[in-house]
This record gives sequence, structure tokens and C-alpha cells, in this order.
Amino acid sequence: MGDNERDFTYIDDVVDSIELALLRDTDADPFAIYDIGTETPIQMHKAIAVIEKILGRKATKWLDVAKKGDIISTCASIEKAEDELGYKPKVRFEEGIKRFVQWYTWYKNEHLLEEDSKQH
Repeated sequence: MGDNERDFTYIDDVVDSIELALLRDTDADPFAIYDIGTETPIQMHKAIAVIEKILGRKATKWLDVAKKGDIISTCASIEKAEDELGYKPKVRFEEGIKRFVQWYTWYKNEHLLEEDSKQH
């Protein structure tokens, strides 16, 4: 359990891919579809361990048996995006989680301050 894998993509890489797609020559195929990701699936138990390390605390986990139809692994095939758009993921999973935690901490603190100032 926890061995299922996901190909996590940081939001900055997604935004980069959208910008590249908007700037591309659409003469060949104006409705082209691109798979965006990292081509580096991470097992969920390893992803959780990274998050625990960055937060400095243990997660409470509820593990369950796989259900019919559960996806065991996701992994983007980015060759077309690389070839046609010049897409290259830049943010590794660990760095993306670190950035997200920093942003979320800031965001939550800003909104707590906002709510506190409304009450006084």
C-alpha cells in the first residue's frame, strides 16, 4: 500500500507549457494536445515522506485496499511537448512541495491576519 505512483507537475511548469503552446505555430495542427508532466512518477509513500520532512511532522495516514478501477501509476509522456513546444519541466517534486508549503503558509497567515482585522 502506498506504492501507487503519480507524475506530479509543479504549477510553474504547467504555466510555462501553456505559454509555449500559445506561442507555437498553429499551422500544423491548431488543436494539438500535449501531455504535460515530468516523466518521473513518485510513489505516494515517498511523496508523503517528503512532505513530512518539509513540514517537520508526521502525517496521519489511512491506508485502504485498492478499489476496482483505481489507477496504479500515472506518468506523462512529454516527448511531443518537448519536440514541438520546447517544453522542459524545471521544478523537481521536492522543490515544488517546498515552494507550495512556503506559499500556503504565507497565504494562510495573510488570510488569518485579514480575518483578525475584520473582527476588531
